[in-house]
Amino acid sequence: MAELKEKISYIQGLADGLNIDDKSAEGKVLVHMLEVLEDMAEIIEDIDVSQAELEDYVEAIDEDLAELETDFLETEVSGCCGHDHDEDEYLDDEYLDELDDIDLEDDEDVEVECPHCGELVYVEEDDLADEELEILCPSCNLVVFESNDELEEEEIF
Repeated sequence: MAELKEKISYIQGLADGLNIDDKSAEGKVLVHMLEVLEDMAEIIEDIDVSQAELEDYVEAIDEDLAELETDFLETEVSGCCGHDHDEDEYLDDEYLDELDDIDLEDDEDVEVECPHCGELVYVEEDDLADEELEILCPSCNLVVFESNDELEEEEIF
């Protein structure tokens, strides 16, 4: 950023050395262009500083979120259902990406209780019509629902 300001100062020095003033039409254009360049350099410098601060802030949020995810998943794994699970299975990037893809705001979710551990599993209503659907319990990793299962509507809803 300092390099840009130095270049603009150099051009202003050249203009001053050539005795360019705002009395002629060309002089007015050049003087005003140099003023605009100087203003633009200041604005760009402000944006650069703001961008660096924003990057630092987002990085701090990302680190805090990663720490919270790790803490949350460790709690879930250790207290889930009494079975021994490999924690790394739940802390890998693929599993965290799957968690990010979950839409908790969806009003069309159906609640299904796992017959093995009693954990509540939420499934999109549209997915229940899929012929090749297999839903695994996030707690015990056993099958909660398969599309070939004959569930009555009152069991699902």
